[in-house]
Formats: sequence, structure tokens, C-alpha cells
Amino acid sequence: MIKFFRKIRQKLVNEGNLKRYFIYAIGEILLVVIGILIALQLNNWNEERKDNKALMSILENEKLSIAIEIEKEETQIKLISGWIDTVLNAHIIIEEVDAPTSQHQKVLESAFEVLTYLGLRTRKIENLQSLSQSISRSKLTGKDEVVRTINQLIDGFGLGKDLLDVHQENLLGHDKSLNSDVLRFNSKNEAIYNFELMKTDYQFQHYLNRSRRHKIYSRNTGRKIVENYKLLNDQIDELLKELEK
Repeated sequence: MIKFFRKIRQKLVNEGNLKRYFIYAIGEILLVVIGILIALQLNNWNEERKDNKALMSILENEKLSIAIEIEKEETQIKLISGWIDTVLNAHIIIEEVDAPTSQHQKVLESAFEVLTYLGLRTRKIENLQSLSQSISRSKLTGKDEVVRTINQLIDGFGLGKDLLDVHQENLLGHDKSLNSDVLRFNSKNEAIYNFELMKTDYQFQHYLNRSRRHKIYSRNTGRKIVENYKLLNDQIDELLKELEK
């Protein structure tokens, strides 16, 4: 095609028709520009296809990670729920039982073991941050919703850490002054307690309530994280459908 234009240009120049020569010269320039634009478009399309393929791989791997994280969170939630019930039952026994049986004593000892446990998992945000950046760079229509869900997950992790800090300060730190005659632990970490004193020591009963309350906060935080993980999983499915089109 370019050779054809060159022949016409030479013919027009030879014939002295400058006006028509300029028209064809402009046409030749436009042809070159269009060729460059097409080449750039093809290159952009190839790059976008490569980026989409890489993003699909990232999203598919993230779905596997999400399934693992949900399983871990739900397992931990069940564990925390058991701790909550144990502490609650211990409080009921202290308030309502006059002479604890061996079964009551087992419940009490189990509760004492988990008083300071909060059940929060250590979670890393680096993978979520990297995922957010990868999605943000894409042209996918639902990317903003996914990034928002990821940020909610990261906020949930931060809330969990704050809960742990509050738990350590308000429960562990504050209650170091608890009466050792009411509850203490020996070198084997076995609970040594005075049941009668527990019934009248309201500071210790507040200790039980605070421990249970912190565990409930921790469990609720875990449940919210699971909800956001499941939402993120569904949103990733939508992104994958869009990428497969």
C-alpha cells in the first residue's frame, strides 16, 4: 500500500500537480499514523491480556487462601465459644452452688485455665494489601467493592489487635491485685482456690465477667472477619467471570 502511494506521488510530482500531491502526501502520513496506532493498540491488548491472566492466577490462589483462613477462623470461633460457656458456667456455680461436686470443680478449674485467653489469631495483612493493589490496577468494574471488602478485613485484624491490648491492660494488668487466697496457680499451673471466698469476693466475680466479655468481643470480631472473607470470595468469583469474558 505504501509503495502504491509512492508511485502516485512520483507521478503527480512529474505532472506538476502539487495540490493533488499534497492530498496524497497527507493520505500517506495518515496511513502511517493509523498503522502505528493499530500496532500500539495490539500491543496494549496483548499487555492487558497478560495482566488479566496474571490477575486471574492471583485471584484463584487467593480463593484457596480464603478457604483456609475461613476454616481457621471458624475453628477458633468454636474454641472461643467453648471458653465463654465455661467461664459463664463457672460464674453460675460460684453464685448458685453451695457445695461444689467433683464435676463442678472440673468446670471451675477449666474456667480458671482459660480466664486470660482471648483466642485472637495472629493475622498478616501483607497478602491482602498486595491483592488490593493488584485489583486496583485493573480495569474491572467491580474492583472498588472488592478493595472496600479487603480494607474491612484489614480493619477487622486491627480491631482484634486492639482488643488484645485492651484485654491485657484491663484484665491482666488491673487484676494483678486479686486476692491470692481466692485464686492462684502453683508451679505446675494448677489452680488453687477457695470456693467460699469466691462467693463473697465480688472483685473476682467482676474478673470473670470481664474475661467473658472480652472473649465475646473476640468471637464477634472473628465472626465479622469470616463474613468479610466469604463476601470477598463471592466478589472474586465475579471478577473471575469478568476476566474470562
